[in-house]
Amino acid sequence: MPVGLCADGLPLVLVPPFPVLQEAGRDAVRLALQGDPGAIGYFRATDASPCYFCVLMAGRGTVYKSKRTAAFGAHPHCYCQAVPIFSRRYQLPATNDRFARMRRDFWGGSLADWRTYYGNT
Repeated sequence: MPVGLCADGLPLVLVPPFPVLQEAGRDAVRLALQGDPGAIGYFRATDASPCYFCVLMAGRGTVYKSKRTAAFGAHPHCYCQAVPIFSRRYQLPATNDRFARMRRDFWGGSLADWRTYYGNT
């Protein structure tokens, strides 16, 4: 952790709080979901400008439920959140539907191919 001095001479610890807080929030949702028999899963909700990887994962829909799949694959500067679903009638947000259509239109190729495809859409 970088340490410096404030203008008044007191120690200043530069801590990037958001990734730590976001990961804690993701863990809380994952643990609550695993212990809630009413929750049928969760989907990945992205921020307004997600990276190619997050779009690929968000386009999968409500597929996360088990301990293995509930481990949220967040990366540095990832602002995605896990959103629990409690009904099979729930409609995913329009952005997730758009990401799913992009996956269907593209599907077949490497992650590098997807990155190029996403960058061109």
